[in-house]
Amino acid sequence: CMRNKVNLNKLNNSMQGLLFLILVFFGINACACNAIDEKILAQIHTRVIVLGEVHGTVEMPEFAGNLFCHFAHQRQAVMLGLEIPEDMQPLLNEYVQSGATMADRIKLMSAPFWVYAGNSGQASMALFALIEKARILNKQGYPVLLFAFDGSTEINTTKLTAMEQYGYARDFIMAATIARRASQYREHKVIILTGNLHANKTVKEERMASFLERYFPVFSAKFVATKGGQTWACIGKTPESKVCGLSAMYPESTASETGFDTIIRLPEVHAAPPALKIPESVKLQ
Repeated sequence: CMRNKVNLNKLNNSMQGLLFLILVFFGINACACNAIDEKILAQIHTRVIVLGEVHGTVEMPEFAGNLFCHFAHQRQAVMLGLEIPEDMQPLLNEYVQSGATMADRIKLMSAPFWVYAGNSGQASMALFALIEKARILNKQGYPVLLFAFDGSTEINTTKLTAMEQYGYARDFIMAATIARRASQYREHKVIILTGNLHANKTVKEERMASFLERYFPVFSAKFVATKGGQTWACIGKTPESKVCGLSAMYPESTASETGFDTIIRLPEVHAAPPALKIPESVKLQ
């Protein structure tokens, strides 16, 4: 996605900064822990679980949160990995230990990620609710951890030759980060929520899950919406033609399982708006 730059000092030092923080979860309940279908649980026989989503929905991150809760409530040590820049880890650590005051939330939202990934559906209210769920479970004494695994903006991906693909470098870095965390916390289940392209285990696709499986056995699942619905996304082939906002998801009754261990079929899905709304007076570059 495009990593827009914004003057964060202008946002944080103004009363306007409080107005555009959307902290009420339009039907997204960070406290709820709903049951997981036993048929899906019966298929999971690995420690590392990768869930492939379409960014910008309520229900797909919600499922990841419910699975996180499932293991936590069984007193199984579990860690949740999110597709956000690894350089946000200090902010995540601090927030998970916090009391979730307005000041705590503003500090978490100070990361550029919430700006450049907001309209794409990645930095959504549903993602914020997952972070909040991890904070709540931690405060309740459950053995949970939260980590970021996407490449930080400082990582040098300069090509040696024109044949190199950016996607390869990014997926490889994500897999290596997850493998490092999973190796250090061997008693933990590892739940990864990522875009469905990254969750594909087909070796020739050279995606994150296929790299990760070189280190650990991986259970990979892809979400589909059997009744369709809406997502929050940016549609368009070029930056100039992209239109961001509500986007239709068409019903998908059949889906290829190639590269995945199973398909998780959800009914109608609903759009999850950006967690952070930028005032029109703040110009993106």
